[in-house]
Amino acid sequence: MALLNLPLQIASAEVIAPNPYITAAGLAVAGFCAALLLARHFNALLKGPIKASSDLERLPFAAWVLTDDTVIDKNALFDELGLKALSENRISVNVNGETKWFDIFSHTFGEVSYKYAIPIDTLVHLEHSHKRLMDSMTVTFSKLPMGLAIFDADMTLTHFNPAMSEILALNPVWMARRPNLLALLEKLRETRNLPEHKDFLEWRRLLTEMRLTSNNAHYSELWALADGRKLKVTGEVHPGGAVSFLFEDVTVQMTAERQKLQEMALNQAIIDRLDMPVCVIDTSGRVTIRNSAFDSLVQVNASGTTQTLMVSDLVELLPGALDALQKLRRAISYHDRRESWTMDVHLGKWKCFTAHPMPDGSTMICLKVADPTGTAATSSDQLATLSAVN
Repeated sequence: MALLNLPLQIASAEVIAPNPYITAAGLAVAGFCAALLLARHFNALLKGPIKASSDLERLPFAAWVLTDDTVIDKNALFDELGLKALSENRISVNVNGETKWFDIFSHTFGEVSYKYAIPIDTLVHLEHSHKRLMDSMTVTFSKLPMGLAIFDADMTLTHFNPAMSEILALNPVWMARRPNLLALLEKLRETRNLPEHKDFLEWRRLLTEMRLTSNNAHYSELWALADGRKLKVTGEVHPGGAVSFLFEDVTVQMTAERQKLQEMALNQAIIDRLDMPVCVIDTSGRVTIRNSAFDSLVQVNASGTTQTLMVSDLVELLPGALDALQKLRRAISYHDRRESWTMDVHLGKWKCFTAHPMPDGSTMICLKVADPTGTAATSSDQLATLSAVN
């Protein structure tokens, strides 16, 4: 029976992807599957040997017949492929200055082999695009200051960057052997690059089985290492079961934050020792710093209110300083020329309202008493203290 007497349906192996959200990797897989299904389709058709050369000529792709590696029959399309088609499974051919790619498939009946070439231009282009994408990602990952490790669904290390081996003091040669996550954790424990846990086995189990929890499982923990370093470790489970981990050394950042908090606590303790009410107001009109004397003044007038304050709140809480506070609001709202100024107020013993511009754009407010001559009186010790703080 001639081959063309069979019902023949040829599916195109070209893959069109107008959707920008389809990845190159996904298209490569789709193209490969299309070519594979097409090959299987023709393999299924070849239930017996082709009996007529005219059958080969009518096929829409290159086809040829071999016996003992000798071509005994072929169609005209085979001539475009050249001799490479006889020995290779994938070939490229220059057609009118354009490179065409083909995969070679075969079916054997006894000593006779029937071969045909399926066009796979789209698949090859997608494979090249995928390779360029992976190369770009590799370069990008290598420049990251944080460590990156990617494990597949079997928890085998598939990718890591140089920062990973540097931060965790791991030999890149050892990591290139693709250890699993369990082996990696054991290695980190040996080198004391893991935090101490009361139940290490349970912690390790939860970490290694994270992918089994859900497809969007998330892991985040601060590792305090024996050498004093602090590592922020985050993990994400991706579709298909792959897991990625990021290792960021936050030692310097945390040290700076701790020092900043200590300085803020020290400054707060210093201004709390001042007898005069003092506060600092930022460019948005929010009271960012205030001492206990200012709190006492506000609490007396606001029946114990201690919430975060704005200048608009102070207008209501300190009616005896209405003119001064309105001037302050205008200065903040319209960015008036920044200079120190003083106004009289009526807040009990506090008679003088002084505003001092700060280097960061905020404004420090001091309330002072008046001396017998009617001028503001502030002890030299308190002035020295304010100078030290600011």
